[in-house]
Amino acid sequence: MADSTKGARGVVLIAGASGMIGHELGLALARAGHELRVLTRDPAALALPFPATAFAWGDARQALAGADAVVNLAGESIADGRWTAARKQSIERSRTEATAALTATVAGLPAGDRPRVFVQASAVGYYGDRGDETLDERDHAGSGFLADVCKRWEAAVVPMPGVRLVTLRIGVVLGLGGGALAKLLGLYAQGRGGNLGRGDQWVPFIHERDLTRMLLAALADERWQGVFNATSPEPCRWRDLHKAILAARGGGVDLAVPRAFVRVGLGEQAAMVLEGARALPRAAQRLGFAFELPTIGAAVAAAVDQLCDPAAAFLFSRQYIPRPVAAVWPFFADEKNLETLTPPWLRFHVTGKSTPALEAGTLLDYKLSLHGVPFGWRTRIVEWVPGERFVDTQLKGPYALWHHTHRFEALAGGTLMTDLVAYRLPVGPLGGLVAGAYVARDVGRIFAYRRQTISGLAQTMESSSLA
Repeated sequence: MADSTKGARGVVLIAGASGMIGHELGLALARAGHELRVLTRDPAALALPFPATAFAWGDARQALAGADAVVNLAGESIADGRWTAARKQSIERSRTEATAALTATVAGLPAGDRPRVFVQASAVGYYGDRGDETLDERDHAGSGFLADVCKRWEAAVVPMPGVRLVTLRIGVVLGLGGGALAKLLGLYAQGRGGNLGRGDQWVPFIHERDLTRMLLAALADERWQGVFNATSPEPCRWRDLHKAILAARGGGVDLAVPRAFVRVGLGEQAAMVLEGARALPRAAQRLGFAFELPTIGAAVAAAVDQLCDPAAAFLFSRQYIPRPVAAVWPFFADEKNLETLTPPWLRFHVTGKSTPALEAGTLLDYKLSLHGVPFGWRTRIVEWVPGERFVDTQLKGPYALWHHTHRFEALAGGTLMTDLVAYRLPVGPLGGLVAGAYVARDVGRIFAYRRQTISGLAQTMESSSLA
């Protein structure tokens, strides 16, 4: 496959594209002009922030036709739900069965029809809990559930003659769009984040930006073959991660959570945060790969710096609309369309506007009802850049802070729309502690409805009617 950021474009098939890593990689490839295909259990329900042709797993052979490269990220999250016996089996099978099926399909293709490169995901859980031992790709596997899953995951790869195989043992991925850091920042905003256990367990992290660059390098560079640790060259301990979050947020409660409490709360799943490995990316470094965000302070700050208030709770959402920005922007420039995009249970109505058309400085008044309680809301448009972005902030309403940035990016003939909302509840930290999780669920539901509605409009309306 040619260079993933310039030159000839190729066809890339991504399995497991619906997660944070798949989103970042897919966006990078789409911006570079590649044709994207994805394998998924339910093509009709798939929502991605980039254009792609979706195939069911049963149609893998069709999806592979003409593909230059494959990236297999398939596997359900290890962080969602307690590790019951059934859940542990599901975690393993979602990885091993998908990997075996996909690599067997590739191996079964005629030699000339196989992709040139296959990038296979694994995880640094492969090494198990190894204390202060310094580890690289040559070290043996550890013990424990996660190590066993990773060993079987990697062993499930069926040999694919003539296909360059790259296996990335991915560390703890940090970014605002999902994964460990997004969840941790939410907990800290609710007053529930802290130093877990003794705090000396190693966190082999990698920022999403560096992981995406590593994936692109693995696709493009023929020298990349074999196993690579996708981790920062400067792994940190949990207490360093905790301090970096506090520093990026401008302070906070230096809470310590005893190991016993973590184990009671998470059960066997506590291994995710109480155990770790000091894994180093020596194979990538030998090939000259340079990290942009190698330290935990820089990685956390790169995410938090996107927020107008580093201590705020937030929602980050991206959606691809298969219409050009010129058609999409006018729809969002009409405040009445906010009523269409807001869930009916909020009984939302626009009641006033200070200028004939939306612009910087416009004041908007609404009325709505939340859980049966009616109230008024006033916002000001503080930034207005037609075709690119606008920002509104609450002047009167239920929040101590509500700051909503809408961004529009031209992408493959359509529009990538990004929403970033930073919000704080009244009564300071107590408000977050008492109601933070509840409000986060409400905000998530509202934006899920918004995404679904926009998707429906984009599929059923002509560009001219969007305007």
